[in-house]
Amino acid sequence: MRKNILQWLDALKGPVEHLVILTHNVDLLYVENVLLPRLRDLGEPALMIIADAACAAMTFANQAGLTSSLGRRYRVIGVDLGGMRRFHPKAIFVLKKEQAHLAIGSGNLTAGGYGGNFEAWMTWDTIEEERPVIAAFLRVLQQLPSLISMPERLDNLTKAIADASFLQHLPESQGLLSSFSASILGQMERLAPKPVQEIIIISPYFDSELVALRRLGTTFGSKLTILAQPKRSGLSREQFQSLPPEIRVCALKPASDDEKRFIHAKVYAIRTGDRYYVFLGSANCSMAALILPPSQANAELMAYTSLNETQWAGFMAELEIDPHPPELKLTSTDEDDERFTGRLRIAAARFDSDVLMVDLVNADGFVAFSLGEHESRFSSILHKEDGCSRVRFPADAAPKSLVVRGFRTDDTFVDTPASWVDDETALGLSSPGRRLQRKFGELGENLEWSAADYAEILEIFGDHLVREMARSTSKARVNFAPKGEGEYSLLDIFSDGLDKTAGTFGLTNDEPLTNENVLNTILAMLGIETEPAEENLSGEIPVSLEDLTEQELRKKELPKAPPVDQGQLDSHAKERLRRRMIRALQMIERTMLAAGYVERRTVPRLIRGLGALGVC
Repeated sequence: MRKNILQWLDALKGPVEHLVILTHNVDLLYVENVLLPRLRDLGEPALMIIADAACAAMTFANQAGLTSSLGRRYRVIGVDLGGMRRFHPKAIFVLKKEQAHLAIGSGNLTAGGYGGNFEAWMTWDTIEEERPVIAAFLRVLQQLPSLISMPERLDNLTKAIADASFLQHLPESQGLLSSFSASILGQMERLAPKPVQEIIIISPYFDSELVALRRLGTTFGSKLTILAQPKRSGLSREQFQSLPPEIRVCALKPASDDEKRFIHAKVYAIRTGDRYYVFLGSANCSMAALILPPSQANAELMAYTSLNETQWAGFMAELEIDPHPPELKLTSTDEDDERFTGRLRIAAARFDSDVLMVDLVNADGFVAFSLGEHESRFSSILHKEDGCSRVRFPADAAPKSLVVRGFRTDDTFVDTPASWVDDETALGLSSPGRRLQRKFGELGENLEWSAADYAEILEIFGDHLVREMARSTSKARVNFAPKGEGEYSLLDIFSDGLDKTAGTFGLTNDEPLTNENVLNTILAMLGIETEPAEENLSGEIPVSLEDLTEQELRKKELPKAPPVDQGQLDSHAKERLRRRMIRALQMIERTMLAAGYVERRTVPRLIRGLGALGVC
């Protein structure tokens, strides 16, 4: 049953293009200190986390001062279903160039959910027999943009996934149950054949009146067995005493060395003859999870499979079942989170092209808005859509945290709780761009780059060119505002608006080619902006480490690797390095001279492309 989901993720190997995680709760510190470092070995994929809006807001309120990459390295999208409904699925979708992987289970994106608790997961790949499950998940993913504010980025991602060549002609969806289409219990009833001898239930939480539990018994006309963890189960003594004799409760404990782990798995095994029809995923044994119709239920996601008796025994091998009732708590417990109240709050905020766009909820009755206490920046409501009111402010940069103040006609005001802001320029950085950021961060201020350093940079650069050619249209935003003589932003490189022809990449023809120029050239082509360099008389490269590194490097806590002494390399290592550099250069040359690459560029851009080839 239990799967170490981080080990599963590590074993996938790179390069990964996109990582999409569905979760109820999210721990931002866990994301930044455990998950993001692991993504380095997967090729620095884009990370999108879709979480319950109330849980994400509560986590940000507690951890805002301790995070640094939210809205820059990864995106968190909050889903608010309204009222007491929860966005509750737990899933991981991994997209590679020619393959996809999927995990469905019970674990939230927290230390407990991804390692500390006892969770239940199932995983699939895009091999032929598992493609129906991938198809089912993509159908669920395509429904999510309609549930969120500012859905364009998620909508674009779902379309890009659907357009992947290896995901064309998927078979009919099978293997998943979603509460978006019908109640989970209704779908279980249709899938499990009758007669049913027994239903075995593992759930950490129950509704207060045990309505869902009793409905399971009446729906299938069978006896029920609840496997409850002593002192940890959400089933209370009072609830236990109210159960009829045909509902049996047994103690369930992890194996010896895991005895203290919280059993957070949600499993329903319907025994018919010698087969067990197993449903596992996010749904607790509650009305909101199993019974209510889609318009009133939580958003849940369950996977199912059929096991014989031997396979079922193997599935349960890491757990010990005691036929005696467990010691239970006095009162029942539910998942511990808060729902939104009716106060003014931020649903989503985005910074793009010097504009801060904010979607507000519960904005009726307010006539003007400002950025917190900065009342000189006012905005009125631009338009309303799906319960959100959109306002817009001019801004020079994306703030790490945002508070909007709403003013009523009587001059009283209300401040929203603080929220994060998505910096679209930073989030739009390509995977090669993120890898290059990390590489330059590792080099630090070292001016002596080794041949191995150059080889790695060339390989990343080549990967960027291949990806760029594969895209049907460029998504880069370029500012073509007039500039002074010889002044160009880094994003002007390879742009149609660059009207200067002297030199390569804005350099004068007699300017020497240095590590700094090579660095800026490649940064420019990848769309990575750096701060303008100040006059430097020391001869060192004026690179801003704060703009080029991850959290640990910004703090300058990581040791800088010394340059490799080429004289110390043996002849075999030198030959391997030489061949590696030749392969990288050949890939760059082939890509930049390919017909598809050339056809998409104007004459000025081709000139600079050939100049880049000369630099390499």
